[in-house]
Amino acid sequence: MRTCNTPKPRSQGTKFGKNSKPDMPEGSWKCEKCNNINYPFRTKCNRQNCGADKPSEKKESPSETADANDQISDLVAIL
Repeated sequence: MRTCNTPKPRSQGTKFGKNSKPDMPEGSWKCEKCNNINYPFRTKCNRQNCGADKPSEKKESPSETADANDQISDLVAIL
């Protein structure tokens, strides 16, 4: 127990707070099965008892983007 009324020194062990997240390398991915964050070079989740495959990167095809833009244009024209 401190009796001198000075504030307790900050811990030097971590540089992020309870609710903040540490910096992850660009390209890190989240396992869809267990939500573990994995480094970009991993092809399977490294959490013990998981081992799920890295999800494939879903990219919109140009036709899907065009369809979405057409729908937005139609909505704007109605308004």
